[in-house]
Amino acid sequence: MEGHMIEVKFYEEVADELLEFAVIVSRYQDKWVYCKHRERDTLEVPGGHREEGEDIFDTAERELYEETGALGFKLKDMGIYSVINKGKETFGRLYFANIEEFTDLPPSEIEKVVLCEEMPKALTYPLIQPKLVDYVRQKLKEEYLVLEEEIAINKQVVIRGVEIQLLSIVKEEGTRKLLMLYQEGQAEKSSIHRKDYKTNREKMIERLQNEPMYGLNNLYIKAINFAGQEFMMEESSARGLRYYHESDYEIYTYFKEKGLIPKEWLEGSMEKLILSEYRLESDTELPVDNLNKLMPMILNVDESHYTVRIEHAFRIKIGKAEPNTRIQYFDEATGKKRAFYIDEVEKCYYYDESLQRLEEILQNIEPAERERFKEEYIKHLEEVCPLDKALILLHYETEAGEQLNFFLKEYLEEEPEHRMHSGSVGFVCKGNGLNGYPVRIELLKTVEKDFDEALEVELFSRYITLPEESILVE
Repeated sequence: MEGHMIEVKFYEEVADELLEFAVIVSRYQDKWVYCKHRERDTLEVPGGHREEGEDIFDTAERELYEETGALGFKLKDMGIYSVINKGKETFGRLYFANIEEFTDLPPSEIEKVVLCEEMPKALTYPLIQPKLVDYVRQKLKEEYLVLEEEIAINKQVVIRGVEIQLLSIVKEEGTRKLLMLYQEGQAEKSSIHRKDYKTNREKMIERLQNEPMYGLNNLYIKAINFAGQEFMMEESSARGLRYYHESDYEIYTYFKEKGLIPKEWLEGSMEKLILSEYRLESDTELPVDNLNKLMPMILNVDESHYTVRIEHAFRIKIGKAEPNTRIQYFDEATGKKRAFYIDEVEKCYYYDESLQRLEEILQNIEPAERERFKEEYIKHLEEVCPLDKALILLHYETEAGEQLNFFLKEYLEEEPEHRMHSGSVGFVCKGNGLNGYPVRIELLKTVEKDFDEALEVELFSRYITLPEESILVE
């Protein structure tokens, strides 16, 4: 069939009865899929003749399986192609398949499947199939990677312990984005949660151990500065690149071909990489059009928080405390002694007090909605604190105004209980306390109204703030 007068053309559609062939340009992970015929030394793209009465889609599915043993694939229609040879034009439908797995090759004329990073030189149809493959790859790029503008950055920085590759600032569908790439496993929070914890303490300790001081969970770039201007970020997203997403592979290939991905990162799987997108505020117009004008750039990293374990036990009684009721503990994170102040251990009759405020609240609700609101409000009260119960609230201060996490010792030693639903309540802290520092309130327990016992409490953990920082990129 091959010859010097062969011409390949592409169409959006032709009459179905004209379609004689199905060709499937296929990819498995980051390799292109080719077949080797038992009687040939060359390779070819999977595909073949349509059988009588067969739907052309079924032809593609059958040929791909018969020639590669492919399983778990999805065919994507890429249009019609034709081959004109010696004045005769024949038509076929072109597909793309992202193959997830293979089984053993079924008995056929195909000897083996060959996976290639690039198009092989020894092809059975060298004047036809390279054009089909190039056509599919171009259509995939046009569909999944539509960049109206791009300023390549290609700089690597370390932010809060994470190596980040700054790729580009692009304009896509009218929106400008900062694109970054990093490798998974760089101190990100573990997603593994066991189900066999013996106590709440054990469960909480493991979660703290999986939440590092630095890493991806503590990193948000809120603005970038260049050319004397600051550009705020509107939102961000991050996702692991996956072979089964055609768009991910096209993005990966695009930046790989541009030399924007570090060579050492290319040695591993694409699925070890995470793409992060920071969307600039709407209507942002960049005052530069090339990298020389873009540099130097400053990345403004927002403040974030992480939690450190304390586990300091103490005993308290219900009632107001005297000024300077100070409890000292050792903080392993800093290697120093710290302290907090107890202002009050309050027994709060939350149901009663909240119900008294209901009539005032209802005045601000539309009349038609008042009855439904009242029902939901009372339902919430019963979930948080039933009528015959009270809440034990710990009022405390710290000199730095930091948030501490207190729990009853009995709760920490209890077996974890899985709850499908539970009510929650927040308490507003206003002003300074007995010792002149900001007051915070922590809910410790729901008790009977006549409860009046001492409580064994633990300062289990505290929050530490990572301040804003600026990263210079030159």
